[in-house]
Amino acid sequence: MPTVLALALAGTAHGDSLDALRDVLGEAATIVRGSAIETTRNGAFADTQFAVADTLRGDVAAETITIRQPAAEEPLDRGEDLIVLLDAKTADGAFPIHHPAGRYRIENGDSVIVNASGVDTAAVSAKDLRPRAPDERMPLDQFRALVANPAVARGDAGTTALAPPPPRTSPTPQPAPSPAAAPEVATRSRWPWLVAAVAVGAALLYGVRRARRR
Repeated sequence: MPTVLALALAGTAHGDSLDALRDVLGEAATIVRGSAIETTRNGAFADTQFAVADTLRGDVAAETITIRQPAAEEPLDRGEDLIVLLDAKTADGAFPIHHPAGRYRIENGDSVIVNASGVDTAAVSAKDLRPRAPDERMPLDQFRALVANPAVARGDAGTTALAPPPPRTSPTPQPAPSPAAAPEVATRSRWPWLVAAVAVGAALLYGVRRARRR
């Protein structure tokens, strides 16, 4: 595959990944970074005590919150550096984890694992039939920017408004063309004939008068 085409496809795939991730992040009411402390199961649900290290979206004042998820799901890994997407808080103070995929692993403290579908494959249930894609690494700062302002992460400022068309102006009237001047050659060519005609007429008139006097 030519290098230019490969780079173009890579750029398109990266743009698609951002679009998919933007859609997923846009659905979450609260997004925090931290790590799981312990998980307890209670019937159909599992509650995890989660130590909040940073709040990327929402209003979370507590240092520790309760994250709730179905008991059948894989619980949050204890001590692992995670970003979790949460729905609105329930009446008893727990934050349901966002579905279908509401967690992202942070690798080496500065990159987030996310694939072309906008999710971390480790957080997707085996029952989820969406196509699997290879994992990618996104800089944590870019992930933060995407959470806070999608336009910044895309590298643009959103849709550019079209400028209004310029006002229509009536055409400026043009002066009427001046009549063409008569050719000088034609005017000059008439003078010899006029002089000759006048001379002939004068001669005839002189001859007639002289004849009468005799």
